[in-house]
Amino acid sequence: SQNYRSTQKILDAATSVISKNTLHPILSLWTENKGGQDIVIFSAESEHNEAEFIIQQIFEEMHKNNKLNFSDFAVLYRTNAQSRAIEETFLHNSIPYILVGGTRFYERREVKDVLAYLAFIANPKNKVAFKRLNKIGKKRFNLFLQYLEEFKQKNYIEEKNTIEIMDEVLSRTSYLALFDEKDPEDKGRIENIKELRSVAIEFPNLTQFLENVALVEQENSPTPLKASMPDRVSKEKVDAITLMTMHAAKGLEFRIVFIVGMEEGLFPHSQSMLDAGELEEERRLCYVGITRAKEKLYLTFAKRRLYFGQIVSNSVSRFIYELPEEVLKKNYIERYADEPSYL
Repeated sequence: SQNYRSTQKILDAATSVISKNTLHPILSLWTENKGGQDIVIFSAESEHNEAEFIIQQIFEEMHKNNKLNFSDFAVLYRTNAQSRAIEETFLHNSIPYILVGGTRFYERREVKDVLAYLAFIANPKNKVAFKRLNKIGKKRFNLFLQYLEEFKQKNYIEEKNTIEIMDEVLSRTSYLALFDEKDPEDKGRIENIKELRSVAIEFPNLTQFLENVALVEQENSPTPLKASMPDRVSKEKVDAITLMTMHAAKGLEFRIVFIVGMEEGLFPHSQSMLDAGELEEERRLCYVGITRAKEKLYLTFAKRRLYFGQIVSNSVSRFIYELPEEVLKKNYIERYADEPSYL
């Protein structure tokens, strides 16, 4: 079947990955748009290094072609929780972005709830936090106040770090019981809370943690451009980089696309690995992601990343190994080594 949008190289990559699916074979794609730019594969040191690489490449691409705008670029990831590190790096570098079909990390309801608990511990006169905690429910608020009493008496602020305090609040209030793990949206909310633990690891001191969050929120708010967008971008074109999950990207296309977190456990998602049908679904999602790019595609992964409050070293996603051999050989960029480890 013909696909007019993407270059042949991008289509070959997509076909190469999807052809490993045996349950639902698909037709190979061709385009009038022959050749095209090579696919770039980048091995990052960490999730922040991955986001910095994206910024660096965007500026290089815009420098090479002054007709490119921020709105020609998209960053795709498998789960919403992955947006945190990218958002923070973009904000610190004043890079404009919009989230399609999602909410900015620090504006997500569950993230704001947990932050309200922590802000109230740091300052029980915090009226905004007080109002928010009351809304979560009386029973939970009372359980929380019991913990707060103990916290003050035992002087936990001196002994406990942010992540310990966060985990204790979650367990004492049984906040996570508000969510049903089987519901995909709720599962996403639980993942966002786990991802907040990553920030807690970086800022063990509660006050500094809250100051950092306030700083990010401040960077988040000055321009209307940074507001979250509805599911489909509105008629007025905003010049900003689009961030979204691969699910949200269906039907959209961009001149240049980055797919981040190309790692086993992230993409394919850990929960899909034991089930052949679900793994094929992940592969179809990868196919969707790849074919969002019209002119150039970047695939990135990190050797180590802070994810859900733990440092993990995932192996490279099988989807990268499923790309045509010549793509891998030429285009593997590793900041610190001449020779890619797996070739």
